[in-house]
Amino acid sequence: MPQDDLARRTPPPPVQLPGGLDLPHNLEAEQAVLGALLIDETAFDQVAPILKTEDFYLLAHQHVFSVCVELSQQSKAIDPVLIQQRLDAKGLLGAAVPTDLVFTLFRGVGTAGNVGHYAAVVADLSRLRRMMMAAQGVVARGHRAGDRVGDFLQEAQAEIAAAAEGSRASTLRSVNEAVMVALEKLEAVHKRELEGQSHITGVPTGLPTLDDKTLGLQPGALVILAARPSVGKTALALNFAAHAAVKMEKRVAFFSLEMPSDQLAMRLLAADAKLDSERVAKGKLGQSDWDKVGISGDRVGRARIWFDDNFVLTPLDLLAKCRKIAREAGGLDLVCVDYLQLMQAPASNRASQSREQEIATISRGLKALAKELSCPVLALSQLNRAVEKRKGERPVLADLRESGAIEQDADIVMFLHRPEPEKEEQEAHMNSDVVDVELVVAKHRQGALGIIPMVFFRKYTLFAEKTQHGGGPG
Repeated sequence: MPQDDLARRTPPPPVQLPGGLDLPHNLEAEQAVLGALLIDETAFDQVAPILKTEDFYLLAHQHVFSVCVELSQQSKAIDPVLIQQRLDAKGLLGAAVPTDLVFTLFRGVGTAGNVGHYAAVVADLSRLRRMMMAAQGVVARGHRAGDRVGDFLQEAQAEIAAAAEGSRASTLRSVNEAVMVALEKLEAVHKRELEGQSHITGVPTGLPTLDDKTLGLQPGALVILAARPSVGKTALALNFAAHAAVKMEKRVAFFSLEMPSDQLAMRLLAADAKLDSERVAKGKLGQSDWDKVGISGDRVGRARIWFDDNFVLTPLDLLAKCRKIAREAGGLDLVCVDYLQLMQAPASNRASQSREQEIATISRGLKALAKELSCPVLALSQLNRAVEKRKGERPVLADLRESGAIEQDADIVMFLHRPEPEKEEQEAHMNSDVVDVELVVAKHRQGALGIIPMVFFRKYTLFAEKTQHGGGPG
């Protein structure tokens, strides 16, 4: 919207809560911000990333700040005389804006040194007001939701989340600040090395070569694990989750849109106890097997891992559930989603977006979740059928199903690939309990690519890196 139109429009009067209570505001902080803009030419650059015109509670303050924005965009000095003239030309002086307001603000502030602090106060209270007003609107519309309960709940979630977010949180930092943070991380890694500790700084996966390449799954990273159906991506994701939660005592959330949580737990128990998963599922267990199950049940049951098997999941649902776990558990270390293409975009997006656009929205939502919670998100993904036509060839990034946005958003993309056996070995391969598999690291923003030879133990639904001795389930 052009600044002239913005200045001319009349914002709504201050809103009151039921019972005659004003919405939260701080007029002194607003006055301090505006006064600082009038006496210090550098102050505007400090508050511009933080504040918008509508963040001010008082209508007159909104008009003054709007003119300051206009002058700044025109590379003109933010001067009380110029502001007075602009307000008068717009017909606002003496009407929406008191005649003496600008010069009162100019004379009333002694220093602009704390303008950043006061701007943050104004922005926080604006966000609080938006949240309160959004909540009031949700309550009012809830009475009229009728049979659109599902859509209404998703829209309400989106509205509340948008109101709670900072409108313009500043992400600008000088190179010196970034270098200092990088040096602190480097010193911490070096210290671990000197003390003989592991150099793995993220969440370990249990695969030594992969952990060495990635230093563990890093906070804020979106990691994609893709394969065609029945290759074992769910099993590998469960292996990662179990290693993190059971062995490394990490906090893990596992969202499955395919399998019920009791089946996932059954797989975890069978893998931990090193028992044939099929025999466990059928209950064909001897006394020694029950002893192993009991020990594994106690060990796995103590792990901080949460399952969610709701078959309908949007990025907003995922974010809300992860926030709840992080709040109650004191943080989250790993989020697993099985799998990305089964998620749904918000209801408001589905009507107007193609499936590729929906997947792009979901992918961007997963990346935002990883950054907000500062934990890795491991998302499983399907591959296009085209990969099956290239028999024996490894998947490539172009094989990711339905959207190039997945490749763009991901920090790491890995493929599970089963090499095509020779014709004379196919029957033996189909009946073997130990299958050769490759983990292909096809994209890695911060490190090397490569192929990690592995073996899959079908009985135990366990993966291990292939060694000179053929690997082992233990």
